[in-house]
Amino acid sequence: MNENQLQTFLAVVKCGSYSRAAEDMYLSQPTVSYRIQTLEEELGVRLFNHTGTAAVLTPAGHTFLPGAQHICHAMADARLSVMQYSPEH
Repeated sequence: MNENQLQTFLAVVKCGSYSRAAEDMYLSQPTVSYRIQTLEEELGVRLFNHTGTAAVLTPAGHTFLPGAQHICHAMADARLSVMQYSPEH
C-alpha cells in the first residue's frame, strides 16, 4: 500500500466516482482504476461497489476509510514537521 493508492481511495470516496476523482486529481481514469484495483488486491477485499458511474463504499471500504484518512493526515503532518529543516527556509 502506498500514498498514491490511499490518496486515490480518498478522492474516489470524496468524489463518488472514478472519473470525477480522476478529474479532481488531474489523472486519467485508468490510472485511478489501476490504483484502486492494486490496493484492493493487496488488501484482499473490494473497497467499492459500482452502480452505473457511481462508486459506493463496501462494508470493507467503510471500515478501511478511517485508517486511510489517519495515515494520509499523519504523512502530511510528518512532512510539515520537517519543513523547517528544508534548505529553502
